[in-house]
Amino acid sequence: MAALSVMLRETAAGRPDAPALRAAGTTITWAELAGAVEAMAGGLHALGVGPGDRVALVLPNCPQFVISYFATVRLGAMVVPVNPLLAPAEVVYIAGDSGARAVIAVEPTAPLAQAAAAQCPDLQHLIVSGESVPAGAIDFASLMAAPPGDLPEPGADAGIAALMYTSGTTGRAKGAMLSHANLVANAQSCADGVRMTPDDIFLSVLPLFHSFGATVCMITPVLVGATSV
Repeated sequence: MAALSVMLRETAAGRPDAPALRAAGTTITWAELAGAVEAMAGGLHALGVGPGDRVALVLPNCPQFVISYFATVRLGAMVVPVNPLLAPAEVVYIAGDSGARAVIAVEPTAPLAQAAAAQCPDLQHLIVSGESVPAGAIDFASLMAAPPGDLPEPGADAGIAALMYTSGTTGRAKGAMLSHANLVANAQSCADGVRMTPDDIFLSVLPLFHSFGATVCMITPVLVGATSV
């Protein structure tokens, strides 16, 4: 079973000029998305993020989520998607419990990421995308502009890709470990079940920080080369 980043690379190679993402009036092609993922992976790698590390995403549905997700797994690290509607204490708990080394946010969610960075000793890097980046944070765009260096190639036997935290309705939230093989197999089942094709367009209303949204609205379109709006 191929790693998620290999799946993205293969789709980009086969459909470089086709639309991958459409958001806020902007269209990103598969070649552009793959390039952005490599650039972000290079930036994270320069910060010391590598296999087994955890990167928390306090992000709504936006291109930065997709780029950050695939850049993290490109390095063999694990994504920790965080619901940006959680209370600060809940975000701090997830960041601390997962042992996240970096957290990525946009301007509206930056205060949540800052709370986690201030209270979690393992969290070394706060990355924010936006026109106004808080003091002490790393600018998302500037991180992507750094020279990528030599990135390790993802292995065919890639392990855990994401830690998806449960809702915690009867206790503290728990991080469910989802492997590359798990997520790719789920996406393949979705694609087969409703006969998805590269001509399909996904309206991504479901939150990407949730397993349903991530599988159906992000990973499955990457698998089949469809467009996600």
